[in-house]
Amino acid sequence: PLFWPLVACGLGCYAYLHPFLAVLSLLVLLPLCLFKAHRKDVLLSILIFGLGWTRMAWEAPSFPSITTPSLHRWQCTFHSELNASCTSPEFQWPLLLEIPGAEMHSTEIRGACWGVLSPFNSFSSFDYAGFKRSQGIAGRIKLLSGIQWENTEAQTLLASLVQWCMRTRSYITDSLKINFSGPTEGLLLALTLGDKANLDSDVRISFANAGLAHILAVSGYHIGLVGFIPLLFIHHRRRFIQCLGGALFGFIWVYVALCDWPISALRAATMITAFVIGKWSNRRPTGFQCWSIAGFVILMVTPYSIASLGAQLSFAAVAAIFLFLEHIRTLNSFKRVAGFVGIPIAAQGGTVAWTCSVFGQFPWTFLPMNLIAAPCMYLLGMAYLFWWCLKFLNDDWRATSALADLISYSINGLTSQLTSLTKNGGWVWSTEEWNPLLWWMIGVLYFGWNIIALRHPHCKLEFAIYALLILAAVLPWCSL
Repeated sequence: PLFWPLVACGLGCYAYLHPFLAVLSLLVLLPLCLFKAHRKDVLLSILIFGLGWTRMAWEAPSFPSITTPSLHRWQCTFHSELNASCTSPEFQWPLLLEIPGAEMHSTEIRGACWGVLSPFNSFSSFDYAGFKRSQGIAGRIKLLSGIQWENTEAQTLLASLVQWCMRTRSYITDSLKINFSGPTEGLLLALTLGDKANLDSDVRISFANAGLAHILAVSGYHIGLVGFIPLLFIHHRRRFIQCLGGALFGFIWVYVALCDWPISALRAATMITAFVIGKWSNRRPTGFQCWSIAGFVILMVTPYSIASLGAQLSFAAVAAIFLFLEHIRTLNSFKRVAGFVGIPIAAQGGTVAWTCSVFGQFPWTFLPMNLIAAPCMYLLGMAYLFWWCLKFLNDDWRATSALADLISYSINGLTSQLTSLTKNGGWVWSTEEWNPLLWWMIGVLYFGWNIIALRHPHCKLEFAIYALLILAAVLPWCSL
């Protein structure tokens, strides 16, 4: 029941950025009010559409239009290594800005400086300014003087938590740089904290060409590893162990904070939290209900995430996976095998509109590579967590360094093999010459057929034929 309200709220947020979408949505919805059977649902959809529009309009003053550089005196509170919430008398609201070149301190997070506020420059093939805006960052400050750090003895609880996250993030980064090097260091930083700054460009390209780029984003896989033990305790029959699991469950949100709140990790953590709350209240929400709750939370907290490519890919992939799992729910035999093979296909089908129209390529070897990567990532994740446990117990143990060497050897071998394979073969189909309308039509038909087939299971074949006929009618126009 929460799916369609979430779609209406998302359309309202997106329509504020593209007003023509608001006009189009109202032209479609208002005539439906003439039908008495759908009048209540249509009016509710319009109301939720207005809620999304209003939330985006409330957020808009925090992102003023920056077209030319301007000099200001800033008072900044840092949230991560580069981004800070800055205030200036010239702006009504605090702005989240990027400050490259700032000398960071793990115990002091407030400072004053003179700096030039500049807009982000977009490239010909990539809207970099739009990408930064979707992350909530309004512009960039070029420092004209060193930051004058202030006395932060009287701190709030939030400031203390931010400082702790910064110190822990710095400790993890330094530990990985000391114990690992080369591609292993960059890959582990990306997998642990979502920091891809040290990731080798060849490794990044090889993962994209093999259809494994989603592994480098902190998402459900990472949240599942961190929350494995708490969730195991929560599902126990004894009340005491369940309470212990609930206490340990907070580490999931601590990990999301350490990763600087990426949308994919925030979605996964919110979904798991909704599921746990539902289990404790004997509600047992479905996967789509948790998915919808996560969408509402993210839209209300960060409405500009509706335009984030990473958020769109994350939600589309999970929605496609849930639809696929609903289809195979009635299977008795080969259910696990169908899920293991079908989940990568469902995720790729759900994100084909973005991968082909935005990136201009389709990794046709995604299925075998994902089937191989799944057990490898599981073994790597367990070995990596075990290494951290040994490091906390005693960093000088020989077993700790031996396990680090084994992880380095495995990652270096796998990444070198993957890089050589993707360089020597045509692992991707170029889709740059195709009209993007084709891929968006395929995405709409894919989700539309899945939803209609679940509501009318006896008409699956009939609706599949209709979808293929629509695709055949659009296909001649794809080269225009």
